[in-house]
Amino acid sequence: MDDTLGVALVVAAAYQEKPQSIHIVTSNLYNAQKVYDLLTSLLGDQSCLFYPVDELLRANTIANNKEMLAQRLFVMSQLLTKKPFIMVTHTAGALKYLPNPSYIESLKLTFKLGESKPIQHIKKLLVAAGYQRVNKVDASLQFAVRGDIVDIASVNLPHPVRIEFFGEEIESIRYFDIATQTSFESIHQVEILPASDILFTPEERGVLENRILTQLANDLKVIGPDKFNNLETITMGDLQAIQQHQTNNHHYRYLGFAQDEHFSILDYQPKAITLIANKDQVESTAKLLIEEGWSYFQELAAEGRQLTHLQMYRPLDRVLSTLAPVLYNQEFVTQQGTHLTIRPVALGSGQQSQLQSMIANVIDQYPSILFAVSTQLQQDNLIAHLDQLKQPFQLVNGMPIPDQGVAITLMNFDEGFEIPDFKFACITSKELFGYRQKTSKYFSRYKEATILASHEDLTVGDYVVHEYSGIGQYLGIKTIEIDMLHKDYLHIQY
Repeated sequence: MDDTLGVALVVAAAYQEKPQSIHIVTSNLYNAQKVYDLLTSLLGDQSCLFYPVDELLRANTIANNKEMLAQRLFVMSQLLTKKPFIMVTHTAGALKYLPNPSYIESLKLTFKLGESKPIQHIKKLLVAAGYQRVNKVDASLQFAVRGDIVDIASVNLPHPVRIEFFGEEIESIRYFDIATQTSFESIHQVEILPASDILFTPEERGVLENRILTQLANDLKVIGPDKFNNLETITMGDLQAIQQHQTNNHHYRYLGFAQDEHFSILDYQPKAITLIANKDQVESTAKLLIEEGWSYFQELAAEGRQLTHLQMYRPLDRVLSTLAPVLYNQEFVTQQGTHLTIRPVALGSGQQSQLQSMIANVIDQYPSILFAVSTQLQQDNLIAHLDQLKQPFQLVNGMPIPDQGVAITLMNFDEGFEIPDFKFACITSKELFGYRQKTSKYFSRYKEATILASHEDLTVGDYVVHEYSGIGQYLGIKTIEIDMLHKDYLHIQY
């Protein structure tokens, strides 16, 4: 069975029949993204979570992708609600060290109107939870204090919140706009999530100090006094920052070192079903990641830039040893005990001149067909062709597999597939119209102020910086026809 398409279909069907917590581990970030996109196409995004980790080793240890961090923090908090979610991650995500789930739960803050909370105590709690204190909040994971006003930007909220106090009593809680800093909507209460996934319990901070001092003494015997001076300066500086709750991405290397009990994202719902999408590939990727992490850390240690005996990732067997049940995609079989083959449908991308003949060929080839189209316009176009072919059909919701005949559903689905055992095919907008749904990535929970308020501020020839695509040059407005509709788009050359 295909480790993206097949897994998504089987898990979606199982979840629809009985909502339950299911964790899917794919071999890499690309496959995890693909499975997540397929699942959200089938189930919507309310039931599905995506936990991404940067797979570039040196980037992951030097600089944190704040968008990915915000997404991970949200997923961690959602899993702790114990609601039934399908959580999709990949090998690097499953092997990543995380704080104790109970400690993360204890760092959540709730504010209610009329409640009394000392502002000084709130500041200490926010710093302990990983928030960065600034003069003005202009991005997620920050907080600011001005007199009796506390602004906080938490990743679970649609907007940052402004909490105003009268003495110690909470007088108002309102959302505010990052760009304009103006508040606009009052709410009764709000929950604030932790702002980092590199957090040490008070006990771990004490243990870490003892283990660092012991390891420094051992490393002195190996690297010599010259490199040791640099190592001691770096390490003791890191320890002091950790003791003062100063979150930094490179402090991640100490998290597993400080813990007596280790945790991964899979431990945030330990009773969930864990599905390894491709056992051989996940095990191979895990081995490669651990070897690369060990090699990189050995390089740093040899240069006197890091302690020895630190680890980047947890071994896969230890991650899975505390979980039950753990399944592999090879174990999904039919009731007759045979493996179910699910594969991409072998059709070209739709050329309108050949659309009707292609539809006729599909109907001749498959006794059971589901056409999944993305827009009402595409559905109307398809129905017109079926009427010309005098082909009966039914309009359905969701993604049922008809016993026979033709069904049409409005659904954004990435690509078509077939199940030869059932003589069934799902044909999507990609095959019919050459229309491919843009990869959703995931909803960005990291928010920051944007300078450009309107395209009217641009002049042809201006250089712009796109949040994801980088630097480009604005070439004007371009009208493009998509699905027989003319729309205006910004034309930017990157």
